[in-house]
Amino acid sequence: QIHIFRRRSSAGQPEPRAMRLLKPIWVVHTSGSDVRTSAASIYSVDFHPDGSCFATGGAAELRIWDAQALRLELENSGAGSDSSVARKSALLATLTSHSGDVYCVKFSTEGHLLASAAADNGIRLWRKKSADDQAALNGSLAGKPEWESRHMLTGHNSDVKDLSWSPDDSRLASCSLDSSVLVWRLTADLAGKFSLSPVARLQHETCVNGVAWDPVGRFIASSSDDGILRIWRNSDQDASGGRIRPRSPVDRWTKEADLTQHMVEHRLQTFFRRISWAPDGMNLCATNALKDSMHAAALFHRESWKVAAVFHGHKGAVVVARWSPRLYAPKTGDGSYVRYVAVGSCDHSVSIWTDSQPKPVCTIVRAFKSPITDICWGSDGLTLLIVSHDGSLCACKLSPTELGEPKPRDFATDVIMQKHSINPRDGMAEPGLIENVTQLRLEAPSSSQASRPGQKKKRITPTLISVAPRATNGHVPSQNGQPAIQHGGQPAAQNGRPAIQNGRPKKRRRVVATVAPLGGAIGDPPRLVGSYARTSTDGERTIRRHLYTSKDASESYSLECRDEDHADLASPGGDGERQAKAAWGRRTTVRVMKTGNSKPVWQTMLNTRVTCCDGAEQMTVIGCQDGSLHLFQTATGLRLLPPLVVGRCVAGLCCKREVAPPGGKGAFSAFAVISTDGFVHVFDGESLKSILRASAQEIIQSVSGIGIDEGAAPRGPALLFRIDLSKQNEPILVLGAAPKGKDVPDVAQSFLFGKDVGAWLRLSDSEYKQSDFSSPRLLFPHGLGPLSKLQVETLRTTIRRSQAEADAEVTEAHLEDRLVCALTIDSADEFQAWLLAYVGFLAGHGKEGKLRRFFDTLLRMWSKEGADESATDADHGDLRGGAGGAARTAVSGVWSNRLGLDTRTLLQSALKTISEDRRMQSFVEEFSEMLSELRDG
Repeated sequence: QIHIFRRRSSAGQPEPRAMRLLKPIWVVHTSGSDVRTSAASIYSVDFHPDGSCFATGGAAELRIWDAQALRLELENSGAGSDSSVARKSALLATLTSHSGDVYCVKFSTEGHLLASAAADNGIRLWRKKSADDQAALNGSLAGKPEWESRHMLTGHNSDVKDLSWSPDDSRLASCSLDSSVLVWRLTADLAGKFSLSPVARLQHETCVNGVAWDPVGRFIASSSDDGILRIWRNSDQDASGGRIRPRSPVDRWTKEADLTQHMVEHRLQTFFRRISWAPDGMNLCATNALKDSMHAAALFHRESWKVAAVFHGHKGAVVVARWSPRLYAPKTGDGSYVRYVAVGSCDHSVSIWTDSQPKPVCTIVRAFKSPITDICWGSDGLTLLIVSHDGSLCACKLSPTELGEPKPRDFATDVIMQKHSINPRDGMAEPGLIENVTQLRLEAPSSSQASRPGQKKKRITPTLISVAPRATNGHVPSQNGQPAIQHGGQPAAQNGRPAIQNGRPKKRRRVVATVAPLGGAIGDPPRLVGSYARTSTDGERTIRRHLYTSKDASESYSLECRDEDHADLASPGGDGERQAKAAWGRRTTVRVMKTGNSKPVWQTMLNTRVTCCDGAEQMTVIGCQDGSLHLFQTATGLRLLPPLVVGRCVAGLCCKREVAPPGGKGAFSAFAVISTDGFVHVFDGESLKSILRASAQEIIQSVSGIGIDEGAAPRGPALLFRIDLSKQNEPILVLGAAPKGKDVPDVAQSFLFGKDVGAWLRLSDSEYKQSDFSSPRLLFPHGLGPLSKLQVETLRTTIRRSQAEADAEVTEAHLEDRLVCALTIDSADEFQAWLLAYVGFLAGHGKEGKLRRFFDTLLRMWSKEGADESATDADHGDLRGGAGGAARTAVSGVWSNRLGLDTRTLLQSALKTISEDRRMQSFVEEFSEMLSELRDG
């Protein structure tokens, strides 16, 4: 039996009963035939803005329901009844594209899109098909509306728990258990096609379970498990709501405040922490609060961020708050309007409050058997939907006698404009008039238009890299598919399988670790400065690695290296017992086996400990602690050379495989090795001759801070995270260093040894954290190239710092650095993407002079005439600081079209990017004419 408690009137009598409740059993998420016994949890509910339908999210699906059927039952049948007609016709659609439970569903402000977030780490965008589309598909306009999934957004590493649209529908905020909030930008062309891309990542220290966008458009609020309600300010907006950086490819958000008053930690008690802004934007209602040992919802004031009111009295944690979208006429005549918020709790009850009263307007109890999961209001301001873990939905119809007469729908917008001097629907808009035909042509949709590299399907992605979770407890996140390195222990798990660690005090416990695909170091990270890396000697350890995989399982090889104590049994002691002493310390048994056969194909013994290994069908390479490198033929175990001594201790190695021809087998083209004393060797994979020998001592000292800055905090020895080879067989090193006495690095950099210049070139640096493009995933949402993978790796392997405000000068320097690095490693896709980002940045910041010099230089240098004239054209001196002929020749050599790009298409794409800022229309028209002249010539 459902109980409803109401606040008494001023005369002491209960207010007239006008509320109606209904629990329709046909609103259910289930795969069984009996809805009463097989109902699954419903986690979220949301009304369409026009009130025509509502959506629910549950077990791996979301469902769309007809709201009219619900209204008919509320108005005609009363509480507790059911209608077979409504039950048959109310379900409009069942959408099952998610592979995990759907935790949140949210219609956009205008209702054109529906967003859903789920336990599969993804977000899907749905749109209702038009009548014409359905007619073409079904041959008739009759029938229920059909919904289609338009986009799958990936960027989170764990369950996505909550969503919130911006007031103008140009952005979507999502929060996840991966401790982050992602901001997505929605763009659409004149043909109605739209796309989304991440433009900002906001970081918490623990899981984030609630997010809400300020109705004014200036703030995002996010609530995390550690009891912190964090307010983020949009730094790209001026006082009037205009964009400071028009058409910037990323958004700039800064932390405004951390609200902790009355907020508590209840990590095991609260599955959600759904928060909500008042429709006038003046208050934020936060869940999971406490007052006088009672569970409550806290109301924070927008200007001071102090608690304005506390709604307390629930017996369980408050997990959801939702303000009514409408403002109401006061029943007493005091004030201009009244606001109401509904609060749901783990005690299975819901209460409705107004901040002008100390007690709830009403409380609904015994309607559910499990905690409340979500609440939503209808656009009429009088309909309330509540869902619970028990899999049921309760519809509540209130009346103006209880809440007051709802104000017109645009009244809340008028209040925001009056209080904040901004129209929330235009908060992210970028007005401007088209001044010429060129601008109109560039903004028009075109099927032949060159897309940005970030939107291409074909991309240079030799190795897939996943977003690593936040480093905690001294762990370094996994990068590039390698097992994460635990300082002082063994590598962490790979491919989601937990690794057995040697941290517990068990004797002789064997540790099994997966070797990195690129042959990274095993055990402790090698300390490249000082004595050779001493790895742990407690217990036995086995290293297993797949050397070669073939369609024929009988031709697939795997390598096993098992190290164990090796003792020389000396003469017996005085008591007659043998006394063992370690003569060699460690030795390693090496076995190569075929898949499915436990008997080794061949076996040998090494009188030292293996630190790293790699191999293929052609050859197996093993690096050891004594600095030796052992080469074996994989199929027979035949030694190819005597042990090569490459330094004190082999810190890491990698083998580069050639792409196998059709029907053929890949072979080594080269392999590289680095020792702990900093010597790098590269060998040819077939002739076994030396290709390159170099010293990395310069970059080791640079990363460690030796002799760089005497006033800087001291760092420990440099750590090797990875060694790799470029397309030209040039070694690539990813190094880092931790503050002295600490375990986790605070700096990481990657380097490539340039054969032509005979020096190390720095390709990525974790110190660019204040750049708008510090995370290349914002520019490459569909896959990373080799340069971007290095950038991600250098950032992810360092200590996670607090959100730093982006700096325009740092961003500009970072983009210029990315451009020349992409040229250096011959990464065409990345060069195109960084070039478009660079010209877009210069245009957005009004740097027309620098943009003009840069574009003019590329236009002349990459044109047919410019190939010969660039060395003598005095106009190029502006970009190169007026350098002489030798300098101009050097610049031409570096910036020549060495990547074989389609110059005209690239420059047209650059002009289109610049045209997104309508302040640059005259620039775009001028250079469009120049490009046309070069083409005609």
